[in-house]
Amino acid sequence: MLKALGIVSIVVLLAACSSAQSLSDYTRDQVGQPISGLKALLERPGLPPGIVWTEITYRLVNGDWVYVETYAPGMFIHWEVNPQGIIVGYAIETVGRGETTRGKDFKGEFKHPR
Repeated sequence: MLKALGIVSIVVLLAACSSAQSLSDYTRDQVGQPISGLKALLERPGLPPGIVWTEITYRLVNGDWVYVETYAPGMFIHWEVNPQGIIVGYAIETVGRGETTRGKDFKGEFKHPR
């Protein structure tokens, strides 16, 4: 019985891992989509009492604005959004390593509000 349960657990784990989307696929798939869809995807239900999710945004000189998503600890995606609410580009910031990777469509001046 335990052996069968272990095999089932491994199969479920492998299925979950194989369906995980890579960062490059994730960012590519979001460009051209409404920011409202991404925000709905990122809703954080079940936060412990007293923990508040803070939305970080900033304006760009070209009229667009940026929504900052915490993708992983120390990794942020800066989504550039046009005035119509469509994601038009992105930049990936890795804190602590001093690395910034701009998506080819990110036109704004990259910054992280502190």
